[in-house]
Amino acid sequence: MGQTCKVTLIMTLLLIILLPDATKCFKNIDEVDLLPGTYKLYSSQNFEPYLKQLGVGYFLRKLALLASPTITVRRTCQAVACTWSMKTDAVVRTHLINFILGEEADDFTMDRRRIKTIFTRPSQNRLVEQQFGKQVNTTLAGYFLEDRMQV
Repeated sequence: MGQTCKVTLIMTLLLIILLPDATKCFKNIDEVDLLPGTYKLYSSQNFEPYLKQLGVGYFLRKLALLASPTITVRRTCQAVACTWSMKTDAVVRTHLINFILGEEADDFTMDRRRIKTIFTRPSQNRLVEQQFGKQVNTTLAGYFLEDRMQV
């Protein structure tokens, strides 16, 4: 083992021992952080059955299936906490939600439902949204790639 490798190994071990939170920097090191950013919705699986289950009418469902919205994700960090926002621009309607990861937020969806929602970020390029409504609870997982988003 070369001298440089020994020094790097020793420094890494010291970081792990002295600063346990420093190991978070090494988690998913191969994954590039693409959030925040602006994305085109590329695909969504089971979208029409999902809308039907929510009680969205036939014509609004068909219109929603034709839309290719632009999603803009922003993150503002101050001190310890980060505030996030997600804006969905679907030409016909625009939706904006502000949230803190892991905390409940009030929302008024594009299909006019009042819900509570909680966002989590299981990996650097994935946001999961849990929606809690009066009639239906849902979970949406968004995967963010360099040039698009998949739900």
